[in-house]
Amino acid sequence: MTLQNQVHSDELIYAVLPDGMTRGALEGLLTDLRSRLGLSASLLNSLLTMIRATRPSDWGNPHVEPICSKMQQDLAHTLGKTARAVRFDEYKLEQLGLIEKRVCANGARKSVSDHFRQGMCFTPLIEKVPALLRLREQLQEHEEARRVTLYKCSAVKRNIKTLLMKLLTLMPDDADVSAARDVFVDLPRRNDAFPTLESVEEHFEAVQNLLIGLQQIDELRFDSSGGAEIDFLPLQDKKEDIISVCNENIPLRPDDKSSENDFTDADPKGSTNCLENKYGEAEVERKKDLTEIVDPERMISFGSSDFEQAVRFYQGSKAQITEQDFVLGSIDQLHRLGVHSSAYQEAVETMGDLTTAICLLIIDANMTRNSNPVQNPGGMLRAMTRQHKAGRLNLVGSLIGLDQKQKRKEKEGEL
Repeated sequence: MTLQNQVHSDELIYAVLPDGMTRGALEGLLTDLRSRLGLSASLLNSLLTMIRATRPSDWGNPHVEPICSKMQQDLAHTLGKTARAVRFDEYKLEQLGLIEKRVCANGARKSVSDHFRQGMCFTPLIEKVPALLRLREQLQEHEEARRVTLYKCSAVKRNIKTLLMKLLTLMPDDADVSAARDVFVDLPRRNDAFPTLESVEEHFEAVQNLLIGLQQIDELRFDSSGGAEIDFLPLQDKKEDIISVCNENIPLRPDDKSSENDFTDADPKGSTNCLENKYGEAEVERKKDLTEIVDPERMISFGSSDFEQAVRFYQGSKAQITEQDFVLGSIDQLHRLGVHSSAYQEAVETMGDLTTAICLLIIDANMTRNSNPVQNPGGMLRAMTRQHKAGRLNLVGSLIGLDQKQKRKEKEGEL
């Protein structure tokens, strides 16, 4: 395409990048959206090389178009390609609507001034930038929702495993328990098995249904006193009766003999390899301390309405809030709080689901305090994780402080 000579005029106005966006930021945007734009790694490299051959100032100057006037042979040398391959890349990029090819009839590229330049013009790309920014934001929100749902799946599956281990101990020959065990063992273990939000939401629904089925089995099982047991006791009830399940390996499949002898010969209090015998007593005392301070209904009043609504959503029609309601509700707050996935994963691996959920509640509550509010929730969660590792995390004191603050609010409201 031949570019006709234009009349020099300061009135010519061209598209520019959005305020505050630089050429480098544009390169990052294109890299993030490479697959969505239909760009191979090689084609993206060609596009970025052409972009870097322009003047950075041209992308924000409304009187100048950013144009790559570099000859094909020079581009080929830089890219390590043939001139023919570069011509194909230019053709492909023009077909994708990312550039406009402006050259002489013989393919030559001339530049006389800012108002007469030939080469690869990036005005079409600049015009697409607002839509591309929106697309990236949507994709990031989609991926964040997928990641949060995966966290919830993991939390539910940990509860399934704990309940399965108990039921297999007490009801080893029950057909429904065995069937649930087989379903659980066959669940995909890798997160990449769920590449879309829709697929991970279906998985979350499946594991929730599996857990509900196991809970129903447990509720119908009567102990020697004739009372029904439930695995996910409301938090306030755990101060009276905390069920601690041995986490030593058990044969999940009928033909698995690897740990059968250890399992059947274990002491009623657990074998010497059982983690509860190493750390269980401290864990039980920790949970008692946490849950004796305030009941769940009281705790959710400490945080924001968003936190409470999330917990209420999982509570549903149940009379009382359960540990799982707290955990799943807290996970839904990660994006709003701005907590990075690595900070959350480290916290769960170090402190467990419930303690991490309570930490998130405390962080949420302190984001709106009058003096020294929390500015970096993710950083605070990492700090709390470090304190836990060092044995210096005082959640009880934090909950007492929040309880006293809530009481003052309630008293002021009565005046």
